[in-house]
Amino acid sequence: MDGRTLAWIRFARSESGPVIVCQSCGHQNDDRAQFCENCHAFLEWQGTRKTERPAASAVTVTLDSRSLQVVPGASVEGRVRIRNEGTIVDEFRLEVVGGAAAWATIDPPVLRLFPRSTDVARITFKPPRTSDVAAGPVRYGVKVSSTVSPEAYTVENDLIDVGAFEDWNAELQPRSSRGESTGAHTVRVQNRGNVPLQVAISAQPGGDGVTVEGVPASLTVAPGQAAEAPLTVRPTQPAPPEGERSHSFQAVVESLEGRRVTLDGSMVQQGRTLRVEWYARLLPPS
Repeated sequence: MDGRTLAWIRFARSESGPVIVCQSCGHQNDDRAQFCENCHAFLEWQGTRKTERPAASAVTVTLDSRSLQVVPGASVEGRVRIRNEGTIVDEFRLEVVGGAAAWATIDPPVLRLFPRSTDVARITFKPPRTSDVAAGPVRYGVKVSSTVSPEAYTVENDLIDVGAFEDWNAELQPRSSRGESTGAHTVRVQNRGNVPLQVAISAQPGGDGVTVEGVPASLTVAPGQAAEAPLTVRPTQPAPPEGERSHSFQAVVESLEGRRVTLDGSMVQQGRTLRVEWYARLLPPS
């Protein structure tokens, strides 16, 4: 059942002209009717003729733009055609309802129309570029209601296709670690897009004196969420006692779409601390 049918069911009897009122049930029938549409009484015996019907509000809505598509952060326009099917000069209020209402506007929001006249309004869809706006079809409706008779309204529904976008960042926490035998790091990936994100994580040491454990690894991150992968940096040789040795490495994060982020890190390896008592034993006797 389309918007036009709905409008006529809601707002029947919108035309002016002679009518025949059935004396059995009070129903107003067309001037040319022979039997009552409601109780089927023979109107030649039971009907009373009136010269006109009371004025009424009625409206039909047609969405001119179908198969709209929009990417978050951009905008797209559609058109809606409003026709006054009533018998009076009427004022109609227009509003967008449904899932797209939060990022849709309609202009003008109010139309004043003569009977049997038509006008057009513009709908602008502008979803924000955030993970809250999911990719895929979103249902919306245009509700048009009479300000003269608020019970006279109709709603026309459609779908708008929201496109997918990728937006993410990655960071290494901490950038530099300290330890005697290992350094603990975490690669944290934040998905700011509106579709699930899949990334691969790899790492390579800056020299021969260190290895990086925990890679290769992969993460699947939901829109608006973050995920983490642990890395362990392990030197292959001990540092000199009381000394330090710095080891550099790189972690690489790459998405299925081909975006690549390189994270530089380092681990400061600390040598053993010598106790004074133990060191004194190494000294030759005097």
